[in-house]
Amino acid sequence: MTLHSEFDVIGVTQKPSTPPQSQLRWANGNNINIDGSTIEASIKIADKVLIFATEDCPFEEALHITLVTSKGEVQDEVAIAADYSTGCFTLISHDEHTATFSFFEGLIYQVSIFQTPKLVLFNRARYVTRKRRLLTKSHLRFSCSEIK
Repeated sequence: MTLHSEFDVIGVTQKPSTPPQSQLRWANGNNINIDGSTIEASIKIADKVLIFATEDCPFEEALHITLVTSKGEVQDEVAIAADYSTGCFTLISHDEHTATFSFFEGLIYQVSIFQTPKLVLFNRARYVTRKRRLLTKSHLRFSCSEIK
């Protein structure tokens, strides 16, 4: 697990029919809410922080990925989830523009981070969802491959 000192977790809230949310206090005093109750990892990529958080639900787990600026502003959010599926997050590697990780057994994901948002027509990576599904601009681009 890689955690950075840009933020502290100050609480977790849960409302009916929505994912749990972690409340984060950024180093500059900004407070933000991100989906997920357990911070699995946070990695610094360029001037941003990529946060991986799970819901801590053993029989239907989801991974929430949030891109936050150094000022504590949410730039992008996605979720990786499948009905009635469990997941276990493992960060495999990362560099200045990409992170590679696994969540569902047999699948490897790679996320690329863009400085300026790019148009995403639809998601091609398996089980990746966005709040706005069609014709959205995103800082995050995903690919997924099977482990053979």
